[in-house]
Amino acid sequence: MNSRFSDADLEPTKGTKGKSNRSRWEVTARFAIYQGLKKRGLIETRRKKNEWYITPKGREALVKVFQAANEAFRLKQEAERRV
Repeated sequence: MNSRFSDADLEPTKGTKGKSNRSRWEVTARFAIYQGLKKRGLIETRRKKNEWYITPKGREALVKVFQAANEAFRLKQEAERRV
């Protein structure tokens, strides 16, 4: 998977007090998980650290996202057929 990251992505961060040595991509992913998903109730932890589950609310959100993506794809195909 490292081949998919840039050098900047793999660069270690210093953390808030200079103690963390996690890569930039991992810090960004952890932030997105907590701020974007957990706080909104779309995912939750159950057993182990770093083990996440999609909540019923998260499943509803996924259905809406997929429906919107399918509709956008359908509209794009219709527009391309008209050209």
